[in-house]
Amino acid sequence: MRIAIIQNPKETSSEYAGYISGLLADYATWLGYEICMIDSIKELHHKSANCIFILEVKSSWLPHFFVENKIALQFKKSAIDVTINLTGKYYDKISPQVMTLDEENFNRNKKNFLLAKKKINDESAFAIITYAHSEKEKLDAILPGLNKDVQVMPFTAPGEFKAFEWPEKVLIKSQYAANKEYFFCLGDESETLLLEVLKGFSKFKKWQQSSMQLIIVMDETDWLESFFEKLNTYRYKDDVQIIREINPSQLACIFASAYAYLHITNNKEKIEPFVAAMQCGIPVICLDTPVLHEYGGDAALYMSVIDMVEISKNMIGIYKNEIHKSQMGKSAKEAAQKFKLDDVSKKLWLMVESLATKA
Repeated sequence: MRIAIIQNPKETSSEYAGYISGLLADYATWLGYEICMIDSIKELHHKSANCIFILEVKSSWLPHFFVENKIALQFKKSAIDVTINLTGKYYDKISPQVMTLDEENFNRNKKNFLLAKKKINDESAFAIITYAHSEKEKLDAILPGLNKDVQVMPFTAPGEFKAFEWPEKVLIKSQYAANKEYFFCLGDESETLLLEVLKGFSKFKKWQQSSMQLIIVMDETDWLESFFEKLNTYRYKDDVQIIREINPSQLACIFASAYAYLHITNNKEKIEPFVAAMQCGIPVICLDTPVLHEYGGDAALYMSVIDMVEISKNMIGIYKNEIHKSQMGKSAKEAAQKFKLDDVSKKLWLMVESLATKA
């Protein structure tokens, strides 16, 4: 097959779009496909019969239909078998097509989708995918009568994220947490949210004068210097470990050895770390949303809002009840079985293949 993936530039791409693009590229590479990043649709002509072309659709002053006509024409000339549309916009002249859709990007392009509804219903070589059954239900409600079955292709995590035995955990804690237990979070989204984590950790430490540590893995951000200034005056700064450079294997070890994972984000599509914690059998503290309930079930403690009160309350809740903590770990492993990378990759690829046969 010759597959085209059209997506937004990385800085404006959604978490789900990036995930699906990577999932397809990885599976295709495993099958022996060639992956071609192209800067222009004029580069589509290629000798390989089995190839994935990845094209970023840059912002343009041209109207959407001009851009669409140009892309559709080049795809037809280049014998593209299936298009994976990750832009959040509907291209009705491109077929067959797999499209990512959720309530948010539907609302951004509502007029476009409502005008295209009949076309979507009539077009057999078309599929819509989303990341959760709760999102599928929303789409069914806002597009009543849509004959297309919206399929759920959930987020997964790489296989290296897995549960550790006690000796492995002891080794990781000696490397990163001075041989102590630790809560863990990713701190690259918001200084405000991260400060709430510190305040919540303070309340926990005041309640339980333990040696518990807090590990925060951080990327470079424009507020990093400001955060470090505040951290310097933090009462429990000696119990906070900041990790700024880490590879995927090291990150998987830190996940697997954590006492609990704090999923601190307002981005509803940032679910891969959540699934990673599930695979590691680690309890999670997270925001109370239908999507996270769907993924986590009994493996998580849910917060009504992300603030120091809710964070500390749930830290204390996990610490006070070791039996419940153990049960949450078992629930996490069970939940992760629904989001296995190999199963979702294969399911997505079979969808793409089935559309190619309808073209």
